[in-house]
Amino acid sequence: MMKVLLIIGSMPNKAPYLNHYIELFKVNHIVFDVICWNRNSDKDIVLPENYILYNKPSDIRSPFWKKFFDLYYYALFIKKRCKSNNYNLIVVFTIAECIFLQSYLKKKYENRYIFDIRDYSPLMKIAYFRKITEKMIAHSSFTVISSKGFLNWLPQKDNCRYVITHNIDEKSLKELNKLRQIENPSKPCQTNPQNRPIHILTIGQLRDFESNSSLIRILHNNPNYMIYFSGSGIAEKQLKEFSNKLKAENVVFTGYYRKEEEAEIVERSDMINILFNHNINSNSLMSNRFYLSVIHRKPMIVRSDTFQAELVQLYKLGVVVNKEDDLICNIENFWRTYDFNIYNQECSRFLNMVIEDINNFDNKMLSLLNSAMYNH
Repeated sequence: MMKVLLIIGSMPNKAPYLNHYIELFKVNHIVFDVICWNRNSDKDIVLPENYILYNKPSDIRSPFWKKFFDLYYYALFIKKRCKSNNYNLIVVFTIAECIFLQSYLKKKYENRYIFDIRDYSPLMKIAYFRKITEKMIAHSSFTVISSKGFLNWLPQKDNCRYVITHNIDEKSLKELNKLRQIENPSKPCQTNPQNRPIHILTIGQLRDFESNSSLIRILHNNPNYMIYFSGSGIAEKQLKEFSNKLKAENVVFTGYYRKEEEAEIVERSDMINILFNHNINSNSLMSNRFYLSVIHRKPMIVRSDTFQAELVQLYKLGVVVNKEDDLICNIENFWRTYDFNIYNQECSRFLNMVIEDINNFDNKMLSLLNSAMYNH
């Protein structure tokens, strides 16, 4: 019987990229387990029987040495679980988890594990860990990355087999585009004071104070704009305090939302804010907001010199901001030349590329599963 183990460093609700793997396994009648980490000591957790919970607290703000030992003991827990099961294939998410499992995976599962990278890890700044990561990529069946921008800091050698996937599954993508009849929304026009303000939405985890506070600083109390923050995160309290300090009457925080409310929240907006702080991870990733923007046909705002900006320029998906103080001018210029028909076609062209990537991932995954079943 084919059996796969999925290893994540968080709770399942924090790892939406799990969903496509699980959907693929269920359709193909493949048995799987998921090992997940209850870092926040959440109580009253209800998970399916095939989810194995590691209940040890680990604060994201802890010093490096504390995180190091937390990962070490999590790796011991995983190895103990693996030894008591006969898995055909292992999928390990995130760089840190893979580094701490490197000896075990190379010894027991060489070419029978998938390394799935969704974010940059600060461990990559250390030459020793960077070398281990390179070896783990080389010894994996293949390495999954969610953004081609990651190739700017990942090794690119002949033995590095990368497969692109996305943080959205093909089924959801097709259903959304098939069922939703997208009509031309009312076009905001900054030259007409009779028009309503442009609604700019920041949705999801509120982690970046610097970039989001800049948005508030530039647009606060401007009658042409309403700024909405939907979600929670480590920067939420500080952003609220900053907004209150400026007495910003056009800035609204709606707080935590359920996943099923997401589409409705996005539909009420005109543009999606994806301005992030400048760092290696933000410059190379593909955010969930990017896909929400394209699927719901809400033009996005991104920072220049990022991988997302390259895509926005290539597919004409929104506004690329070079200097923050040019934000208003950039937005006005975008809407002045906005043509929904062209924008809609470019959104479809981007999503077709995403579907091709997902199909390629599915084919490689199924081929690997068949091979692992017969060669185990």
